[in-house]
Amino acid sequence: MTNRARAHRRLALGSRPRRCEGLAPRLGTTRCTASRRNRSNDFCISLLRRSHRRTWNRGPALACSRTVARRRRRKVASRLLDHVDMALFANRREAGRRLARRLGAKAFSRPIALALPRGGVPVAFEVARLLDLPLDVFVVRKLGVPGHPELALGAIASGGIRVLNHDVIGMLGIPRSEIERVAESEASELVRREHAYRGHRPPLELKGRTAILIDDGLATGASMRAALKALRQHEPARVVVAVPVAPPDTCRDLRDDAGEVVCAETPEPFYGVGAWYDDFSQTSDGEVAKLLERAEGFGVSTARDRRYSSSGAPTPPFSS
Repeated sequence: MTNRARAHRRLALGSRPRRCEGLAPRLGTTRCTASRRNRSNDFCISLLRRSHRRTWNRGPALACSRTVARRRRRKVASRLLDHVDMALFANRREAGRRLARRLGAKAFSRPIALALPRGGVPVAFEVARLLDLPLDVFVVRKLGVPGHPELALGAIASGGIRVLNHDVIGMLGIPRSEIERVAESEASELVRREHAYRGHRPPLELKGRTAILIDDGLATGASMRAALKALRQHEPARVVVAVPVAPPDTCRDLRDDAGEVVCAETPEPFYGVGAWYDDFSQTSDGEVAKLLERAEGFGVSTARDRRYSSSGAPTPPFSS
């Protein structure tokens, strides 16, 4: 067995290589120190980087680098799986059922489920179905700063509601004409979506009711904050934000804007909303319209009147 083959075998078996035979003379160094594994790994990675432009065989250094990378990937994957096992949803429908269990234990006066399309509609459908609540969509379109659409200067929502962030507008000196141009463009998309989702059905009355605003998850909460500001214009008696998964700090911050925030799961660290779903495929406009059509009879049965008694205490329609 040659020196190079022995080095390959030691690296594959995880043993400490006393030296990287064959590479050391060519790279102008004497040995790959074996006093500490970390130093050995770092040295072998440096050998790989230094020999990246070389034409000779990089076998031992490459094997060492791959071993280090494999161990790091396994460590990161094991940490991720520890959190994923804690709160993983198969899809949005299952997340809605989990969220309904949390909401079913709370008392609400004249509640109505409002979904943020499109991803929030399957979640809200399950909540409305299990708790027998009326379901509607609350369409919100962010008004992006011209040239920087990710920065919101305001938002428009269902019912002709417009909310502007005057701090951003004043700081950037955005003229009124630009605001109107952006608002007009987003308003046409909002009208298209409302027509695609509701058809000819009018929006439900929100004044004096408990509006439960539902989405499939939160990351920074920027879209939810815009929705909350727009929803206040409809004068609901109470606003509740309900999501299956969100970072703990986002849930805490939203409590300043909403009367109550219900997060079914608050994993930490948070890897993004989609990381907690097996199936996070995009919800289509057609699926939203079908779910809203199926939910037309929700919230009007006598079972709902019994479920929400005069004291306002709900009786969950499912076994815990």
